[in-house]
Amino acid sequence: MSHCGQTASPAYRIPVADRLYDLGFLLVEAFAAMEVTAVIVANARIAEGLGLRQELSSTIITSYLVPLFAAMVATLALSGLVRRAVPPVPLFLCGLGVFAGGNLLCFAARGPLMFFGGRIVTGIGGALSFAGQLWTLSDYQRQRMTKTLVWGEVGAAVGVIAGPLVGALFAQGSGDAWRGFFLLNAFLGITTAVFAFLGLRRRAPWRGDEVRASLSADEGRSLTRAMMGWQVAVSILIVGAEYLFSDYLQEKAGKSPMFVGGMTVLASVGAVLGSVWAARRDERLEALPPFSTGGLLVALGALAVCLSMRAFLLVAAPIFFAGICMGVASVSIYASIVRASPQSRFLPRSILYLLGMQCGNALGVQAVGLAEMLRLGVLGTAGLLSALPLGIACAIMVAGAQRSRAPCAAAGGT
Repeated sequence: MSHCGQTASPAYRIPVADRLYDLGFLLVEAFAAMEVTAVIVANARIAEGLGLRQELSSTIITSYLVPLFAAMVATLALSGLVRRAVPPVPLFLCGLGVFAGGNLLCFAARGPLMFFGGRIVTGIGGALSFAGQLWTLSDYQRQRMTKTLVWGEVGAAVGVIAGPLVGALFAQGSGDAWRGFFLLNAFLGITTAVFAFLGLRRRAPWRGDEVRASLSADEGRSLTRAMMGWQVAVSILIVGAEYLFSDYLQEKAGKSPMFVGGMTVLASVGAVLGSVWAARRDERLEALPPFSTGGLLVALGALAVCLSMRAFLLVAAPIFFAGICMGVASVSIYASIVRASPQSRFLPRSILYLLGMQCGNALGVQAVGLAEMLRLGVLGTAGLLSALPLGIACAIMVAGAQRSRAPCAAAGGT
């Protein structure tokens, strides 16, 4: 097979290009996870270095997250224009370049104004990078997408585990040692761009059937909406459970950050194993999100019981199981969305997937915060945290049952 009149590269080169792309995909997920977790740890030292009052230190995190979300919304609103004007690979590489540039501004900043300008640029670059990452995955790696998503879970696990350690390493240094983190982030962004370019430069976009043959356009839209709902439910449960056990173990049980970090490692290992298992169920991926959501609800209940009994070592079991469910959901939900989407909808639906994840994350944290304000206790917090995901799951299943009955009713009336 040839492209543009040229003979295809020898067979052994194709896997090399794919591996380079997988490595770039892994790095995006790693620095996405590490960006927040490392800055949380180094937050106080950064605020001190910039001369900020301690009550303003949270702006170091929000000055990245708010532009990230706003840029995602803007990209979604302008997705038609973006899709016509910018191909997926340049968008991905441009986003990585902007991300690296923002981090270099933070590294070189001599005052808060330049630093926060750099954080805003970093957030915009992050949004473009994440959108381009998923768009290139759908457009160039569709046939082997689940394998790449597994590498993404590995990268997220590495970022979650390494983030606090990296943040502590730079925070413990003297003077302006914290600046080294932003230089590291810039290096990761540039390295990712190199791997992505080498992995995609000779690969032609996917040109198969637009949607899975067994799905009509209406069925594809319905499946996509269902997967978006499952993503919100899963994100609420994952982030809410992590926030619940981290806050309880440290603030109320007096456990060390090292103990909590060990539990986080278990969740990360479980996520990798779950993603590998889901990738092997390639033909039945759309059936997996309900089971992963149910598993997360069970894990949340078991976690709450263990915490209320102060059986802290037993917490490891539900945390590990929640990680497995998280990995299953991460692979199955996005892969199902892509397979239900025509090529013209890859970009906007990828951004909707990212926004659903961000909304679920925020709702999970807010639910735990609300429960603490109401002093509901561990079991009450778990009940409040599970309420919205249960409602979403019921709504999705009721809508699915109604759709499945509609053809039968139509057939019975003829």
